[in-house]
Parts: sequence; structure tokens; C-alpha cells
Amino acid sequence: MNRLEQALHCLQKVFALKTRLRALREQRPFARIDAPAVLVCLLLGVFTRGSSYLDLAQQTQRRRWRRLCGLKEAVGDDLFGYVTERLDSEDLRQGLAGCVKTLKQNKALQSCKINGRLFLSLAVRVVRSEEQWTETRQRGGRRRGQVRQSLWVRAASGKLDGYPAGMIYQGGHRRWGIENKAFNELTQSYHLDHCYHHEGASMLAQRLILLWGFLLFNAFAPLQSKLLALGKITTKALARQLNLALEEDRTWEQWCQSG
Repeated sequence: MNRLEQALHCLQKVFALKTRLRALREQRPFARIDAPAVLVCLLLGVFTRGSSYLDLAQQTQRRRWRRLCGLKEAVGDDLFGYVTERLDSEDLRQGLAGCVKTLKQNKALQSCKINGRLFLSLAVRVVRSEEQWTETRQRGGRRRGQVRQSLWVRAASGKLDGYPAGMIYQGGHRRWGIENKAFNELTQSYHLDHCYHHEGASMLAQRLILLWGFLLFNAFAPLQSKLLALGKITTKALARQLNLALEEDRTWEQWCQSG
């Protein structure tokens, strides 16, 4: 079983992905191509970090890509815009939320907790922290430690009055994780700042699909790739492995016959 087979097997087993995709409603009156096939293509595009609908259309020229998505022939980029314009955005939200709930039930979000509690809301009580650490820098071929200091002042809402200052401090630091893991990575690696199709409903649908694919990829990646967990490959390299896995001569029967 290659890397892409592992990913598809994991997503179907854990999230019942095909069932969720079939539950999404759309408003195409005469659909020649089933919506789940288009949605699998869009999610696979997130996994392999496709940059546009034109890029996805070119991917559908690959026979094994079409096999995985359930497409009988290559499609044009206009299909993706046409379908995303007519998808039910609330269904997309519910599909995404359902996968988050599954992760929570499987205790995959434990790292998001502080002292066993989900730390969800900050903004009138003030917590001040002074931090000091040693930063190693290399100058003239020699490594030297430099002492650095910072002062943080955080405001917390009244809802957090029962939390000790230490927990609010930790929650404040988690915001950097959101900034780096979500916004920076989505922008730099997943083309969050690119508009795939200039139509309001399509833009919203594509953002939700992007977040859904991002969630699924990051749910699969640390669980199935020991090299990633050990820091020996990057998520970008793993995405490339998933793309290259399509070149292997496999039938993908397990995925195609599941669900």
C-alpha cells in the first residue's frame, strides 16, 4: 500500500468521507458529472497543493487521477467554477464540522487543551508576562548565546475569570500556533490568497473545501507518516509523495469500492 492508498484508506475509515461527500447538496438542474466526483477532485487538489482550477483540469488528464475521482474523462476548469457556484455552503460547513467532531471524539485534539480544558476565547482582565531566553546565533563561524527578553501584556474576557494566569499565558502563546499553522501555511503552501473563481458563492465554497482538505491532510499526515513525526520530511514533501503515488501502477480498488 503506497502513501496515497494509506491516506485514502485512513480518510474513508475514520471520517466515512464518501458518505459525507454524497450528503452535500447542490443546485445543478442537469448534472452530467456527479458532485462527489468533482469534490474528490477538489480535495485531492488540496492534498497535492494544486494552485488553480486550471491546474486541477490538467490533473484530470491523468488516468489514475480520474480513476480515484470517478471521472470518465478529463474535464475543463470551468466545471469546477460551475459546481462550486451551486454547492450548499451550509452542507460544506457541516461536513467540515463533522470531521472536527470525529477528531475530537478520537482524542486527536488533546494538544489543543490546556490542563484538560479547551481554551477557546480571549479579550478585560490583564495578564502580564516577562520572558527571558537564550538565542544561539552563529557569527564568524562561532556559535554564541545571546540573552533575549520580551514583555507580553494580554487581555482576557470575563469568561476566563476562573482560569489562573498561567493558563491564560499558555492560551496566548497558542495564538502564534494558529497564526503559523493556519494562516501562514494556508497562504504559503495552499494558495489561500488565490481566487480560483470570481463569483461569491464559488469563492466561499472553495475556501470551505480548502479548509476541509487542510484538516484531512493534517489529520492523516502525523498519524501515518513516522518520518513526518520525526521531523525527517516536511508536509510539502509528503504532498509530493501523494502526487507521485498516482504514477504507480495500481488499481485503487479498495478506495473505489469503499463507501
